[in-house]
Amino acid sequence: MKITHIDTKRIGIGNYAFGSVFGDKNRMLTYFSNGVLSTDDGGESWSVAPNDDRLHPLFYARLNDGSYVGFDFSNIVNKKFDPAVQEKIPFVLGVYRAKNYDEVLAGTPQRSFAVVDIPDLAVGYGDSGDHTNWGSGALASGIIQTENGDVIISMYGQFKQDRSKLDYFDKYDFYQYRTWLLVSHDNCHTFEYLSTVADCMTYPVPEAEGYCESDLLYLGNGNILCVMRTQGHEVYTPMMRSISHDYGKTWSAPEAINPYGVLPRLIKMQNGVTLCCSGKWDIFLLASEDDGETWSKPFVISENDGQWDRGPSGYNSVFETDPNTLVVVYDITEDKVSDDIKEGERRIVYVSRYKIER
Repeated sequence: MKITHIDTKRIGIGNYAFGSVFGDKNRMLTYFSNGVLSTDDGGESWSVAPNDDRLHPLFYARLNDGSYVGFDFSNIVNKKFDPAVQEKIPFVLGVYRAKNYDEVLAGTPQRSFAVVDIPDLAVGYGDSGDHTNWGSGALASGIIQTENGDVIISMYGQFKQDRSKLDYFDKYDFYQYRTWLLVSHDNCHTFEYLSTVADCMTYPVPEAEGYCESDLLYLGNGNILCVMRTQGHEVYTPMMRSISHDYGKTWSAPEAINPYGVLPRLIKMQNGVTLCCSGKWDIFLLASEDDGETWSKPFVISENDGQWDRGPSGYNSVFETDPNTLVVVYDITEDKVSDDIKEGERRIVYVSRYKIER
C-alpha cells in the first residue's frame, strides 16, 4: 500500500477536532474547541463558525436512510444521586436526530431522551480527582447501523464488578474502564445493553486507564471491528482491537495494534483498505488490508512528542472524499518550548490530504 501526501492547510488555534460528520458531494464538518470547521469542496477550502448555542453533540453518525443520529457524551442524571445509597444507577441518554447534513451544520436537530437499563452500572469520576463529579458511563465515537436497521453504540465506564485499580493515579480511587455496547431495534427510540467488548478484570492491562474511547466499523454480515484506547496521560499502554462475527454479541480477546493511541478513528476506504487514525505521541495512521486482523506499522502524519500539555491531543477526524483520497483533521503544538503561551493557545489545527493506493 502506498500513502502519498497531497497538501496540508493550517487552520489556526484549537484542538480536539474529532466530531466528524460527512455529507453528500464532499461536504464535511468537524467540531473542535473553537467552533465548527467545515468544507463544501472536499477540503480545498475551509470555514470556521464560532461556538454558540446551537446543538452539537460530540458524535454523529449517518444512518442508512441518509438521516443523522447523535448522542450526549454522558448520563443526563449523573450528578443527581448519592452513590453510597443508590442501588440502581439510572442512565438517561440524550438523542439528537437530523434529517440531513444541513440540519447538522446548522445545529438544529430534534432532541429526545431514552432511559436505558444498563445492568451493574457503577459510578466513577474519571481522572478529574473530584469525588463530587460523579460519572456513570460515557459515549464513545463508535456508532454503526446494520443491514436490518439496528443501531449499535459503544460506551465506556465502570460496572460494579470492575475492581482493578489504576496504580499511577495513586492520589484517589480509580477503577479501570471497560467498553460495552448498547443496541436499538427501533431507530434509536429505545436502547438495551448488548455486550461487553473488553474489561480489565478479564483482560488485564497494567498501568492503563482501561478499555475506553472505542470506535466501531461495520464490515457487513454481522462482522464488527472495534478499536479501543487503554493508555493514560503519561504512560504507554497499547491501543487494542477486538472483532465480533455475530452482530456484537460476542467478541474476540483484545489484541494490541500499536503501543499507544487515544480515540482511534476507523474508516474503510472504497479500495478496501481499513485505516485507523490516532495520536497522542505523533499523529499516525495504521492500515489493514484484511478487515482489522493484521495492521501495518504506523505512518506518521506529524512527529510530535512530549507530555500532555506540550504535545498533540491525538483527537482527530478522518474522511474519504474522492476515491482513494483521505482527509485528516488534527492538532499539533508548534511551540513545545515556551512557557508563556496562554492556556489553550499552544495547539494548532491542521488539515492534511493523502492519496491511499493499494
